[in-house]
Amino acid sequence: MPQVSAEKEDKLKNVLRKTFKSFSNVKDDGVHLLPIPDPANPGATLTQSFAFVEFETAKDVRTPPFSFSSLRLLKFRFFFYF
Repeated sequence: MPQVSAEKEDKLKNVLRKTFKSFSNVKDDGVHLLPIPDPANPGATLTQSFAFVEFETAKDVRTPPFSFSSLRLLKFRFFFYF
């Protein structure tokens, strides 16, 4: 997953939320990106190369997105493991 600056974090969250909502129910505030220090810009942060996604129910987690086992998004390839 791409590492983005704090300015682009909300956009990436929205893209991930829309992608996951196409096959399962994701909580409105259920996409979490963790910040790390940006080595190129002291004092700035980037998101890590992974995200946590919270679903509304346990059933939503058990319904794997077989059609999304490999997704190309923003020129990066994502792999989903359940």
